[in-house]
Amino acid sequence: MKNTPPVERRSQSERRATSARRIIKATIRCLNRYGYGGATIDAVLIEANVSRGRLLHHFPTRADLMIAVSRYVWELDSRFMRRWAQRYPDPRDRLANSVDLAWQMMSRSTGMAVLEILVACRSDPSLSERFIPEHVEVQAEADRSVIGILAELGLEEKVDGRALHHYVEACVRGLAIDRAFTENGDGLPPPLQFLREQVAKLMS
Repeated sequence: MKNTPPVERRSQSERRATSARRIIKATIRCLNRYGYGGATIDAVLIEANVSRGRLLHHFPTRADLMIAVSRYVWELDSRFMRRWAQRYPDPRDRLANSVDLAWQMMSRSTGMAVLEILVACRSDPSLSERFIPEHVEVQAEADRSVIGILAELGLEEKVDGRALHHYVEACVRGLAIDRAFTENGDGLPPPLQFLREQVAKLMS
């Protein structure tokens, strides 16, 4: 009789984490497909194909679910940024490619999901109370990264790193929103090259 390898059993915590990620990923799809208003608990239940009890066990409120989505995306983005920094060890290259980095993070489905949550904070106080402080800290970390690059280049006195980061992010965020409403939704927006050139001029 042929021996079969034993089935590796996952721990309860691993099963819980897998279940939570499944719900989070389903929520991201709903946010992209329907927007925040349409990404209801019922819509997520259908998309994730889980019971209401399971979802509420992980995320008792809609705000809990949205905060979990934002933290999941921010963790993905942090790993992406670390790989990007390793790819461009020269600070000139990192600054020159910072627009592309911002575009890649904010225009993909995970970035658009967080953008939906951010905009929803205007009309959802319970969400805003929890999301905004964490969002501010994420922004501060990104500010420090840009300021560090400028310091490496000796440009910290010439360029306000915080203002530069917020300017690039605001432009890219607007372009990502605009792309969602244009017919050529899959292509890179023409203004992106103009933004790249503006950033490149800082080093000239």
